[in-house]
Amino acid sequence: MQERLSQLRKEYKQQGKPELVMRVGINTGEMVVGNMGSSTRMNYGMNGDSVNLAARLEGANKQYGTCSLISESTYQQAKDFIEVRELDTLRVVGRATPIKIYELLGKKGSIDSPTTLSDYFEGLKNYKAQKWQDAIENFQNALKADPNDGPSITYLERCKIFIESPPEEDWDGVFNLTKK
Repeated sequence: MQERLSQLRKEYKQQGKPELVMRVGINTGEMVVGNMGSSTRMNYGMNGDSVNLAARLEGANKQYGTCSLISESTYQQAKDFIEVRELDTLRVVGRATPIKIYELLGKKGSIDSPTTLSDYFEGLKNYKAQKWQDAIENFQNALKADPNDGPSITYLERCKIFIESPPEEDWDGVFNLTKK
């Protein structure tokens, strides 16, 4: 869907139409799916913690400037077929256990921006090691290749904040989302 929407954005731009962007959060797990309600009012729907996590991931895209986020459970089941980049370990609103999240980049073998990704991954490694200045340099290099790379922008800002105000000594690298 994101691939097709990217094509449509180009067409819409040429036609003078507004840009259309879609965010998606995908999680794999148990849920209740089907017709729910009573005989007077029935809706097809989904409920459960897995559904709620997918909704939180959709919203978390705003934090990273991304369009498609997947959970660790989805990554584990689809990793042989997709290209991703690890984004973060985060704790979403309403959930105590942190989860690892990934940006879904495309089908396996479809990625052609290794420079941005290699600089990004080196920056992420330095970020986790609390080497803030080294991470800043890595993310700045990634942004030279792609000035609009949302995750690099996000981490660059976090590193600057941590230089000014270092995390607690027992910092585990988990980012806590405060908004849905």
